[in-house]
Amino acid sequence: MSPEKSVLVISCGIFKKEINALIAQGVFDFSFMFLDSLLHMDPSKLQSVLSKAIDQALEKGNKVLLIYGDCHPYRDGVYDPKKVLRIKGLNCVEEILGKETYRLLRSEGAFFVFNEWAVRWRAVFVDAIGLTEKTAPQFMGSFHKSINCDLELFYRDHFGGL
Repeated sequence: MSPEKSVLVISCGIFKKEINALIAQGVFDFSFMFLDSLLHMDPSKLQSVLSKAIDQALEKGNKVLLIYGDCHPYRDGVYDPKKVLRIKGLNCVEEILGKETYRLLRSEGAFFVFNEWAVRWRAVFVDAIGLTEKTAPQFMGSFHKSINCDLELFYRDHFGGL
């Protein structure tokens, strides 16, 4: 791929396992940068890190594809849309499952667990969110009725146009 046509995909680390599996299969001809998914817990820090990564990529002549939903602090319209694209989706779960499946499972009270947060459960749920043995069942039970860990790969829906 020539430098003037290089694409840097900046993704939330929540997708790292799935994307790395696709990279290992030779599906992508892009460079990837994964930002720590725990930055989601500090929107101002995420905005700073994300903006810096975008600016550095653009300075190198890259186009940028962001794999972030509306949950991130990036603002559409800040960058030239011919140089910086963002996949459309409310959040990471909708981006993987699609809008209809996501809405159906949400209406059924599902809580979604990605591998990346499951293996880091203490850092996410205890340290970042502050759940304890006592508060976790109350918090989870008041909003959710089931756990959904069956997330499909999403590359064909989002990378076909680059």
